[in-house]
Amino acid sequence: MSANIRSALLALALGSTLAVAGTSATAQVLVFGEGPLNGGSVGAVRLRNLGNAGSGDIYLGVPNFGTDPTRRIETNPANIWENNQSHAFTFEYNPGDDTLTASLTAPSTNVTTTLIYTNFFANVANFRGTVDGQTGLVNGPWNAMQIGLQNRQSPDHTLEFRDVLFNGSTLGTGTFADASAAPNPETESLWQVRNYDFRQGFTLTGNVFLGGPTPWSTSQEQNVINISFGYDSRSVLIPLPPAGMAGAATLLGLGSIRAFRRRR
Repeated sequence: MSANIRSALLALALGSTLAVAGTSATAQVLVFGEGPLNGGSVGAVRLRNLGNAGSGDIYLGVPNFGTDPTRRIETNPANIWENNQSHAFTFEYNPGDDTLTASLTAPSTNVTTTLIYTNFFANVANFRGTVDGQTGLVNGPWNAMQIGLQNRQSPDHTLEFRDVLFNGSTLGTGTFADASAAPNPETESLWQVRNYDFRQGFTLTGNVFLGGPTPWSTSQEQNVINISFGYDSRSVLIPLPPAGMAGAATLLGLGSIRAFRRRR
């Protein structure tokens, strides 16, 4: 049996097993160390101001936040962050009502701050299309999400995104930890979520944990979490078999692999 046939049988078996386990037409893939999105981002959230210096704990909208503040909405004031605590977080795109939503809960008070960015697609078309000249990004596929953590505090401080769920399913190990405080604090830890059509909408949830023996810096952009979605040419949607065919395909794929191993 050729290597190509063996690879095809393995892909069939693995893909079909995923189809049985989930309801999505594709299975999400998590890749570490890839970024930024090489085709651009259409929507994003930034968690910042971890030292509670003024306002703007959350930015939400259409990138680039730094060059044009009219592209974003922000908490004002907020001062949500608490050291050595976990903060429940949600980031959601709902194409039905054309909104981006981000929420963050203060652990000691259990008060949730929510931002809702309305008319999302019209703003994408304006800012990324008309202003930036990226009409291909506006009208083309949105096939990737980037999650980035940057901890430029001292090495004894911890910045983690825990218990992470994508559309209700655990994403990777469920924990994203940035260890860039040492040896290179300028390096952002990056992950990409691929093999999903983000135009369908999504919900990303988890807990943002801050830990350390001293308060976090009051420099608002020193320590941040950036999450964005858009297009990356390295992300190719791989459809799974129809749900009705998944069980039979799994048996066929696994049976073929076992038969090959016996002959070998």
